[in-house]
Amino acid sequence: MRCAFARERGDVNSIITREARAADLIVIGRRGRNEPADSNRPGPTTETIIHQALRPVLVVPQDAQSEGGVVFAYDGSRGVQRVLVPGTALAVARKAAVSGISIGDNAEEERELR
Repeated sequence: MRCAFARERGDVNSIITREARAADLIVIGRRGRNEPADSNRPGPTTETIIHQALRPVLVVPQDAQSEGGVVFAYDGSRGVQRVLVPGTALAVARKAAVSGISIGDNAEEERELR
């Protein structure tokens, strides 16, 4: 796995969105330093990246534990299809179990998803 570290000044949303073009997966915290500790909602940067980035986004809560497997909720959308490969590679690198859950509103959609 290749890693790089860069430090830049500027608009955080623009910088992350720009740099994400060369990535397979964005991993970001749920909220930043300036957000209240008891907040259950993602911070404004996380919200912006989720909606503007053209890559899958993995949002990690502050107290997340890295034990256990990975679950993909699959609804057939392009967004989920894009996250399956890098997400599975990440799980395999961790030697974690991978599970999938197919989501649909009715039996016909369920058959199409399989």
